Amino acid sequence: AARIQRPCSNSRYDGVDHWPEARDQAVPSRCKYEGCRGRSRIFCKKCRVPLCLTKDRNCFYRFHV
Repeated sequence: AARIQRPCSNSRYDGVDHWPEARDQAVPSRCKYEGCRGRSRIFCKKCRVPLCLTKDRNCFYRFHV
């Protein structure tokens, strides 16, 4: 599998067009929020990184602020 690069910080924190997208994957990808060891099928459409977005963990929000 190809490595996922983190977006540069000026687009990561710009607050524009960051939308969660569910991907149909057999195996979820590891969340890219620093310190999280969870797995997710949710990706940011703009940053193209997998991030947890559940009732117990919202790495999607924390990654972008």
